[in-house]
Amino acid sequence: MVEFDEPRDAVSAALSLHTSAARINGPLQPDRQMHLRAGVNATHVYTDHNDIFGAGVNLAARLATLAGPGETVVSANVRDGLTDGLDAKVHDLGDCYFKHLAEPVRAFRVAAPGAARVVVQAEHAAPLQPTIAVIPFVARSREPEYFAVGELIADGVIATLSHCAQLRVMSRLSTSSLRNASTDLGRINTLLDTHYALSGAYVALGAKVHISWELAETQSTQVLVSDRVVIATEDLLTPDADFFSAISQRVQSAIIEVEVVRANRQPLPTLKSYSLLLAASSLMHRSSPQILDRSYEILNHLIDRHPKLAQPKAWLAKWYVLRSVYGGTSEPQREGGRALSLTQRAIDLDPGDSMSLAMQGHVYTHLLDNPDLAKERLEHAITVNPSDSLAWLYKSVVQAMWGDSGDAVTSAARALALSPIDPSLYYYHALHASALLADGQATEALAAAQESLRLNQLHLPTYRVLLTAQVMAGQTAAALDTKRRLEVLSPGFSLATYEKSGNIESRTKQQTILALKTLGNR
Repeated sequence: MVEFDEPRDAVSAALSLHTSAARINGPLQPDRQMHLRAGVNATHVYTDHNDIFGAGVNLAARLATLAGPGETVVSANVRDGLTDGLDAKVHDLGDCYFKHLAEPVRAFRVAAPGAARVVVQAEHAAPLQPTIAVIPFVARSREPEYFAVGELIADGVIATLSHCAQLRVMSRLSTSSLRNASTDLGRINTLLDTHYALSGAYVALGAKVHISWELAETQSTQVLVSDRVVIATEDLLTPDADFFSAISQRVQSAIIEVEVVRANRQPLPTLKSYSLLLAASSLMHRSSPQILDRSYEILNHLIDRHPKLAQPKAWLAKWYVLRSVYGGTSEPQREGGRALSLTQRAIDLDPGDSMSLAMQGHVYTHLLDNPDLAKERLEHAITVNPSDSLAWLYKSVVQAMWGDSGDAVTSAARALALSPIDPSLYYYHALHASALLADGQATEALAAAQESLRLNQLHLPTYRVLLTAQVMAGQTAAALDTKRRLEVLSPGFSLATYEKSGNIESRTKQQTILALKTLGNR
């Protein structure tokens, strides 16, 4: 922290520091270089013998977080003291939002006149999904008619994995050159710059194919999961064969579990951004208050690291919704305002991001009780991206609560069809069950809820749906067992606490309240 009498002097000093750093970095390898960031604010300050105080000092530090390596970001007060083209080249960043500040701050990036950005930091430019390469499987038999089997296996796995939004899958054109070559992980990492590799071998015996496969990290060379299976040769010609779905689900689960463990054990600054996002999105669905808090911490760190990306802000908005659904807040309107602000900031950053639009609709549904705006945002999300499974899923929630229940079932089924191997598939089944329940299909809702619990035994909203379906189906004894299970998992759960959460006028909530009243104090 350095104090200057004039904004122009502060900016000149920052630009000089960047020039000096660039000169020092010149002969050094990239991993030995040092790049500075600077934030400048003009404000009244208080000083003593040791330090400088005041809200404006904190703002200078926050402005520095917007700067990339080799960049300087200044406030509007500083910008007003500069002459563009003479003192610096000024680029308007618009209104920028900071954690713990209620109002946005106008910010500007400045560089030496005629200068461009010094360097693009890889961490900030990298996508927020890990990359996986599926290597064509190697034949262990010499029959020429079976040489194409390895290509068929790779094609089927790639096609299935491509449905997962949490992963980036290398194209077949990128991996086909590695067929029958050494599958040394270091070589794959060098050639393809991928985080994970799926490889394997096969033997064709008559109408059966014996397949062995493994998933490994390319950098650490650690094998995460492996298996051996026997399938019918004709199944390789079926795009939706159970084999492809099974292997894809295991791959996703293994990758996500690795990243969750890392996020719980390693300091957040050392983790890659994709590790943070995968861990946060997985942890927030696990119902435990402690785990939910960890997800909040991870998402805020990710937002600080990537202030200009929409996705982390949209996920944090969902975090507020889930905390309300789990009964963790007594101020849904206030937290709804926070969540709405996050989604709006995400949309401002990327107006075409269907996920941010869908999350905003979800916030209007659960926290702000505004079905009209919820429907409008969700329709917009689907218009932008008709294949956004979350937009269809959240649309089914609005329809189940306030609209046509038959349409709710259709929308939920559409979401399931678009995301058949999502790591949070239990969440899709839970909301599908809720839509079926709203439509009076108690038996079908029971099956969907049980499928959700098969995948996640700790998902509290699913137990509420299951209990309601059991009461509607006349299964009172089973409903009492479910109620006791729910009370064990959520000790504070009761009819009174449930009535105070969410919109009491929604159809689905009224159904659960009636079911709980039917069971009474038994």
